This record gives sequence, C-alpha cells and structure tokens, in this order.
Amino acid sequence: MKFIGVTIGMTLVLAALIALAVGGYFALGYVSELLGILDEQPRVIVLVASGVVLIAAFMIAQAVTARSKASISAQAEKAGIYFEIMGLCDERERSAASEGLRARGRTQAELERDLALVGGGRVISTYLKVRRLRESEDPSGENRAALLRTLVTHMRRDLGAAGVADNLDDVLELVVGSSTASAPDTVEGT
Repeated sequence: MKFIGVTIGMTLVLAALIALAVGGYFALGYVSELLGILDEQPRVIVLVASGVVLIAAFMIAQAVTARSKASISAQAEKAGIYFEIMGLCDERERSAASEGLRARGRTQAELERDLALVGGGRVISTYLKVRRLRESEDPSGENRAALLRTLVTHMRRDLGAAGVADNLDDVLELVVGSSTASAPDTVEGT
C-alpha cells in the first residue's frame, strides 16, 4: 500500500518537474525576447533581480535539505533510545542492558532523561507505567505483558511504522523474547 502511494507521488513530482522545465523553456524565450526590447538600464535591473531570485531559491533548497537530514538523524537517535529502553524492560536482558549503559558511560537516569527529551508523550507515559510495575511487588503477569504491548505499539507509531502489526504478540516476542499470548489484547490510547 505504501509502495503504491510512493510510486504515485514520485510520478506526480516527475510530471510537475517536466511541466516546470517546459514552462521554463518558454519563459526563457519570452524573457530573452523581452530583454532584447528593453534599454540597457532596465535590462540590468531585470538580470540582477533574476539572479537574486535564483540565489534565494538555492538557499531555500539547501535549508530544506539540511532540515530533512537533521530529521533523519533525530529519528535514528530516537530509535536508539527506544532500543535501549526496551532492553531495560526485558527481564532477561535487563542486566546486560544495564552493563551496556555502564560501558558507554551512561546511567538509566540519563537514558530516561534522553527519553523525556526526544520520546513521544505516549511512549514516556507507558514506559513509566512499565517501570512502576517492574518496581512493584509483582512485576510479572498479564498487566506487564499488556503494558509492554502498548509500549511497543506507541514506539512503532512514534518512529513512523506504517501500521501496527496484526499480531502484537509476535512483535512483543521479538522485542522482549517472551510469549505473551495469555495477556489481553488491549492497547491504550489507540
């Protein structure tokens, strides 16, 4: 489905570029004809103004490119933070994740601060619920599985996943490595 949308979008962009090129060709012919009619002073003013417009268009294009590169970098940083957070949520990997954080000179508190800065609101809220449940007397059971399922769903949406997987149990098993088939199929905030 996404492929079809991208293909249609690219086709429309290509058609717009072709139309722009043809229009530019005719505009250039018109401008050169017009400049031949103009006196010397108006001709210089028109040429300078055209140069300024072209330079401004180039600068805007550079700014848009830089912004998209920054956006990609921010998404990669967010994905890395989410990856480390999921490691802390997985009981089997918790000690390894904590050791990995220490090896990189980070603490869980620093990771959570990073999550607070770049994470989505629903991801932060759900992570805090998972952490509180983990710190409570009974960190296992159906409630934990449902919260992990919700956390994974919100992370995937925040990272721009096209859709939530049909079977969240499969995704959760891949992420935290445990089957949660007995847990209820509830996702908060959807």
